[in-house]
Amino acid sequence: MEVLLSLILSCGYLADTETVTAVMDAATKRNPYYVRVANQPNPMIFQTNEEAITFVQQHRYDQHMLYIGPFSLPVSYLNTVNVSDEMLFDACLNIAWGTDKLEELFSECRTESQDQATTCAIKKYGTFIGRDPETFLNRTILSFAAQKRSNEANSSIDRPSSPESSPIFLNDSSHLPITIAPHLSTNSSN
Repeated sequence: MEVLLSLILSCGYLADTETVTAVMDAATKRNPYYVRVANQPNPMIFQTNEEAITFVQQHRYDQHMLYIGPFSLPVSYLNTVNVSDEMLFDACLNIAWGTDKLEELFSECRTESQDQATTCAIKKYGTFIGRDPETFLNRTILSFAAQKRSNEANSSIDRPSSPESSPIFLNDSSHLPITIAPHLSTNSSN
């Protein structure tokens, strides 16, 4: 996690490392060699940068969209910034481009609704990477919850357990750094 955190802080355009990490978890489980072909539910599995680059070189201009790297960036988006095949899997560049896109979406969403800006941006990012926005939001929320539990478990090792350090549940949104969509709230009248 320390290497990822260093990359996010040095390469990313967002200082909110929890959001960036949760989005990468939901998009690709932080897989640096992630490649998914549009309309296929599962990504390709590559073990090396060379394998991933070779696949992309063979399919980059096919009729099907490719989504690449830890942020699952669409190749069509990367083509707009004239990215070479070798640059596609550079973790720092992928994080820079992914966080730049996230910041753009946050800006759009802040003008639409300040209270729901994070939820809005995450859903829009899900659409941007060819995923169902609600499903992507749910995966991101689960990642936030897992991060919170992990952080609390790590911080409670040296001190006795207290109510503040107990694991959170998704129905307790007060601990999450995002606004949960109304249909996910347990207080909803639906």
